[in-house]
Amino acid sequence: MEDEIDLRQYAELLWRNRHVIVAVTLAAALVTFVVSRLWLPRVYEASVLLVVESPQPDQASQEQLAAPVRAVALAPAGYQQIVQSPAFQSLVQDQVRQATGAGEPVPSVRIRARVVPQTNLLELTAQAPQPNLAARWANMSASLLLQEVDTLNRTRMQGALTLLEGQIAETRRSLDEAVKALQEFTRDSPSVQKLANEQAAKLELVSTYQSRLGSLDLALAAETTRLQALRDQLGQQPRIIALKKAFSPEGAALTQTLRNLGGDAGNPLISLEDEQINPVYVELQQQVAAQEATVAGLRAEREQAKAALAALTGEIQRLTAELVRLQAREKELTWQAETARRSYEAAVSQYQAQKSALAGRLGESTLTLVRQAVAPDSPARPRVLLNTTVATFLGLMASVFGVFFAEFWRQPVAGRSSEAVVHGAASNGQ
Repeated sequence: MEDEIDLRQYAELLWRNRHVIVAVTLAAALVTFVVSRLWLPRVYEASVLLVVESPQPDQASQEQLAAPVRAVALAPAGYQQIVQSPAFQSLVQDQVRQATGAGEPVPSVRIRARVVPQTNLLELTAQAPQPNLAARWANMSASLLLQEVDTLNRTRMQGALTLLEGQIAETRRSLDEAVKALQEFTRDSPSVQKLANEQAAKLELVSTYQSRLGSLDLALAAETTRLQALRDQLGQQPRIIALKKAFSPEGAALTQTLRNLGGDAGNPLISLEDEQINPVYVELQQQVAAQEATVAGLRAEREQAKAALAALTGEIQRLTAELVRLQAREKELTWQAETARRSYEAAVSQYQAQKSALAGRLGESTLTLVRQAVAPDSPARPRVLLNTTVATFLGLMASVFGVFFAEFWRQPVAGRSSEAVVHGAASNGQ
């Protein structure tokens, strides 16, 4: 039971020391109020509000823009990072230094940026010892941010312009090389049209030779048949024939006269048989020789026509291969020149679109000033009421702690004194 906490004793202890607790608490509150009100420097805050807009261009304009032009819109958090960067803070400090009069101390200024939740609003806050300076520095920081963002956008777009200029120069060089190669090919190589005309002429000549060969084949077949017929006739004729002759001219003449008169003269008195070359055979033999010469001539002409046709065919094949090669080369060079021309025109078009975007900031994220900063009526720091309230609670807690600590300190001393008295009495009794 001795270890149980008796709240009544604590309450009685606090009540007995109420004057001390109240005095300490009021002293802490009063001192804090006087210090906050009279001694702490006044700090005023002024805020400027900007809105981040991301206008989207129409689809046609967007398709005309080159890839470097299509800037990624910065979110409010991105602009917040710009404001909080050391470079921007240094720029603000330089402007404050320039705006501070000669002989006056240059205050240290830091601009705070805050993104309003669930909005595209960006709030810039400046602190100063005077209300008008706080508003001035806040407005100045907003103006610097607008200038900085505009400079960054123009620098980026100028870099894109430089990149596109390099692309234009490269595509122009490629176009010149392709056109020069095509011109040299046209000048140094045989004309494709000339080769095509030559090929057509030789194809027509081949057709003529083929028709001539057909005619020669028919003529040769007919003449060969005729030659065979003459040879058959020649084979049927005897080469030598036998003739009977009488020695008496008068008798031969009489016999012939009687035969002419239709009479029978009988046999001549004296006759002999004589062998001679058959003139029909000789004539047929001459015809066969002439026909053989004709057939040989037709055959020779046919062979010449076949040789010429073979040569023409080889020439046509060579011309066809050369024509195909030239056409393929000409087509390749023409395609290269056309591709280079399209690339050059596309680069020029992109460059023009980039210049238009640079002039109008098409598709860029923009910062718009919504509300300028005004001089505040009351300082942001020190917060007298908050400081006094906190000091009051701290004084109360400190006084209560002091009362308990003093009571704790007294109790051990009283216990030690009682124990000393008991020990003294026991010694005297002995």
